[in-house]
Amino acid sequence: MAWTAPYTATLNGQLSAANFNATVRDNLLLTEAGLAPSTQSDPEGFGTWYFVGTGTNAIAARRMKSDDANWDEQSTTSSSYTSLRTYGPGVTLTTGTQAIVMISASMGSDTANAYTAASFKVSGASTIAASDEWALENDGIAASGVAADNMPRRSMYRFLTGLTAGTNTFTMQYRASGGTGFFNQRSIIVWPL
Repeated sequence: MAWTAPYTATLNGQLSAANFNATVRDNLLLTEAGLAPSTQSDPEGFGTWYFVGTGTNAIAARRMKSDDANWDEQSTTSSSYTSLRTYGPGVTLTTGTQAIVMISASMGSDTANAYTAASFKVSGASTIAASDEWALENDGIAASGVAADNMPRRSMYRFLTGLTAGTNTFTMQYRASGGTGFFNQRSIIVWPL
């Protein structure tokens, strides 16, 4: 159903049932109240939805989602972005062409002057590889063996554009520039627009 320009009343004119239904009833069904998910179709809780413009006279209901992976510390020696022993974390949701993504993790390295990085990839309607452009990074251990920036918890956010509208999955991935990178307290939050 699409928005219909409202009927223009004229003096002594008659508003037909078809005009009323198209320009009043159907247009009201395209407002926030008409599009808000019911509690029966929303098992995660009513009231957590917001609306975004998707075009001229068009809106869509969206929901922020998050996921955490606060399991035991995990590691990788991969110098390119990869998954750890356990999933993500990651979320799957409906987006438009933009989203705000926030990731957080504790990170450390066992190698002097090596750094670790945590980023995210997008799959589904969109295909975007994890990138250093929006990664969390730390600088490992100093050459003297004194811990420098070892296992801090950091966060970052990215306003991501160029998504293909539809169902997209955002999944954290990790890498180490050298030696072994360690990761813990991992989380991701996505606000679809």
